[in-house]
Amino acid sequence: DVVLKHMIQMRAQELNCENARGEALSIAHASIMWNLIYTPAEEGPVLPVDRSWNHVPDPVNPDFRYAMFAWDNELASFIALHAGLEEIAVSNWFQSIKSLTAFGFIPNVYAGGVKTQDRTEPPLAGLILEKMVQMKGLNGLIGLAARVSMKALVEYNDWFFNYRLNPDGFISVGSKDYEAILSGAHPSGENMQAARFESGLDNSPMYDGEMYNKSMGLMNLSDVGFSSLVAADGLAIARLLRKVFPSDPSAEFTA
Repeated sequence: DVVLKHMIQMRAQELNCENARGEALSIAHASIMWNLIYTPAEEGPVLPVDRSWNHVPDPVNPDFRYAMFAWDNELASFIALHAGLEEIAVSNWFQSIKSLTAFGFIPNVYAGGVKTQDRTEPPLAGLILEKMVQMKGLNGLIGLAARVSMKALVEYNDWFFNYRLNPDGFISVGSKDYEAILSGAHPSGENMQAARFESGLDNSPMYDGEMYNKSMGLMNLSDVGFSSLVAADGLAIARLLRKVFPSDPSAEFTA
């Protein structure tokens, strides 16, 4: 009875939002609910970007096929929040942030405990979380998401400067299998196509040709757009830290 009552209240709130914002919100709401799934491999409902993608190795049945992508899923939480689905937005957000690898980056693709260990995607988590906090404040679920996420987001931004900085002092996209380095296993990725996947612009003509430098694990290309995203995300994280932990001197962070 308690669960049913809560579901009825949630649906009433959703309908109020739809009536207030009209057709565009209804479309966003419908698309969010179409992609919403639950799988025992995650700790809550998630929003895969497309139901047809799969990164789960040998799923026992088609219901457990799914794939989550770093910036796609972060943006999905932002859309869900706009659609009045705060609980779903936060659940999906937590599954994305907790995918952080042992080396400190959110993987390009992850599902069923399997992660791409060689590459990430364009960093938007700090920018998106800042927008969500601006929408909802620090009370409630979004505030909880902000407090829990900050350590991971700082670690993620640091990772770019530790592993993606080229000799010219800019960020280059790349692919280097850090898990294989530790385990001695055969590395995955470490080629031009894998580096293209990290850019998030898999088919961009900017990345035509072969410019992957295997010794560095980076493209021989100073990526101004990607470098700008890393800097902007770092600045957003710095602003969030000062807002979320205003009295903590250790929260100071310079991008």
